[in-house]
Amino acid sequence: MNDSLLYAGAAQSVMPCEPSLDLAGYVARDNPSRGQHDDLMVRALALRGDDCLLVLLAVDVLGFTVESADAIRTAVARRVRAMLLAQKVAKSP
Repeated sequence: MNDSLLYAGAAQSVMPCEPSLDLAGYVARDNPSRGQHDDLMVRALALRGDDCLLVLLAVDVLGFTVESADAIRTAVARRVRAMLLAQKVAKSP
């Protein structure tokens, strides 16, 4: 019998956005956003078993720049192993 346990936790938070955020997803778009209709969310799932902690971060964006992904990984990696997931939704910048 294996006595190892898997612990899980989840959370979500509204992601703060700049007022004139650059938008993606439309080839003809050449202007920043004019406001915000819906909140953009960051969701986290944490899994811990034995000596390993993994955190999955799902963010309402089309993708990450290399610089922003590196900054997030650096900040989070001090404490845990992390994986970033960009989840495309209609409201994604």
